[in-house]
Amino acid sequence: MKNKRLISFFSLGIISLVLIVFACSKEKNISEDNQQPDQTHFEQQVFIKAIKDFKQKVANYEDNAMYKSGETVDAESAMLLLEGTINYSHAFITDLYDETLVEDLTLVVPKDGNGEVDMDVLIQKYLDMKADITAVYYASNFENKGLVVVDLTETEQSEDEITLNVGVVTGERGVDPPPNPGVDGPFEAGDNWWYGEDEEKCYDTISVSDAAEELEDAMSDYMYDYNQSHGIYFIAPFQMHKFQGGDGYLRRAGDTEDNHLDYYMYFADDAIGISDDTLCVEWPEMNIYFTYLKYWLYNKMTDSLNEENNWNYHPVSVIDMEGDYNDDYEWYYHRGYYLFGHPWYYEEGDGPEEL
Repeated sequence: MKNKRLISFFSLGIISLVLIVFACSKEKNISEDNQQPDQTHFEQQVFIKAIKDFKQKVANYEDNAMYKSGETVDAESAMLLLEGTINYSHAFITDLYDETLVEDLTLVVPKDGNGEVDMDVLIQKYLDMKADITAVYYASNFENKGLVVVDLTETEQSEDEITLNVGVVTGERGVDPPPNPGVDGPFEAGDNWWYGEDEEKCYDTISVSDAAEELEDAMSDYMYDYNQSHGIYFIAPFQMHKFQGGDGYLRRAGDTEDNHLDYYMYFADDAIGISDDTLCVEWPEMNIYFTYLKYWLYNKMTDSLNEENNWNYHPVSVIDMEGDYNDDYEWYYHRGYYLFGHPWYYEEGDGPEEL
């Protein structure tokens, strides 16, 4: 699990204030769906100013290759600036997407003799990264494409360089606004789906889908509606996590293990006994699993991330969700790939541009 903290910004005159705000103050967690993320106007402005200062240096460098800033930044701030700037400038993270694709790139950032990153080197690395991301973006087969998010993770660091994995998430933008999820959930009578593997509706072949994919769509709609209604945007930092039904931390405490709602995500063990009733997730159960997933993402997981990283993490989007079968252990399960991020807010008249 990556653990990125904001150590310092290079912008003159605000370094001490940033250290005080980010290193010495624990932010509040999001514990209820109806609460707006705790993010002060001052913290927003500090981060946005650092990004805008960096963007101006990039523009100066592009206009004049002989431009030299004469500045350096520490390694962690360099990573955050790269990730924050590309997302602030070009990621449409709160749009609605029907499908997403994740591709990984590698970026190596050299350090100087003091273990810092030269600003001019960082600018060139940003331009290199942007060019590679743009190539991946336009190579995707999506018709109405959008850059969802760019997620940087440190894979290795030595005295001489930082090696970063650049996760590029591209998506197919949705056309229709999401439906109202309803009081008890988004699923209605007749929404009975086989657990996974594109096995369609139970006893009624109707479309290529399954319970996991339908839950993914419902949760994606919910996140889109939530972020839109709260006016939330995300810049950095981000964390991507995979969860799978049957994992110990997803076990529902106190529940009898009988292959019925044992975990916050679907899981069934053939050793306990599997029937069509188990593999068919009927519409009331679909709504229960939707509620469980929402509780896991918006409460338990955000609390854990915030406690560990001292950031105000919040669910951003569902990257992927599938239902699968493990031949070795005879397990049926749902597996999800989710993105969490720290919420920020664009200033009036500002926002991302297409690559």
